[in-house]
Amino acid sequence: MPPPITRPGCGPLPEKTAFVMPDGNSCGDLPIVAGLSDALGFSFYRSPKGFDHLTQTTIIDGTGKIYRQVYGENFSIPNFVEPLKELVYETAAPFSSLDDLIKKVRLFCTLYDPAQDKYRFNYSLFVKIAVGTGIILFLLFIVSTNWWRIYRRRRSAPKYEL
Repeated sequence: MPPPITRPGCGPLPEKTAFVMPDGNSCGDLPIVAGLSDALGFSFYRSPKGFDHLTQTTIIDGTGKIYRQVYGENFSIPNFVEPLKELVYETAAPFSSLDDLIKKVRLFCTLYDPAQDKYRFNYSLFVKIAVGTGIILFLLFIVSTNWWRIYRRRRSAPKYEL
């Protein structure tokens, strides 16, 4: 049996909230629906059309805690898949080892390609870092070389006494 769904400041939900169906089943009882909605941070109001509510998708981690919520009817695929990737690759917490750092870099360099409707690894970040580091090192070399030349000229120049 999976652990109960919990939310900071709220207790666990009743066991009957595994499925919420508003079709008259025992799982569709108003107290259960209200309890689940409260635990997930979901609000709804009765209206002439039925119910008004936000459209939200709640991503729950393996321990039953809310990991992320995605709001709206039309959200981009990366907004939904990125939190799932963080859970799968276990990169949500700050890295504490080289393996965690590698996982974070892999996650950071993975981009969604809407034309192919899939994710791919993007190497351009490494190229940008290498080019930026090269430019900075080149500028440091030029500045330090010129500074050294000026210093040597001043030191070797004859000193005039008045």
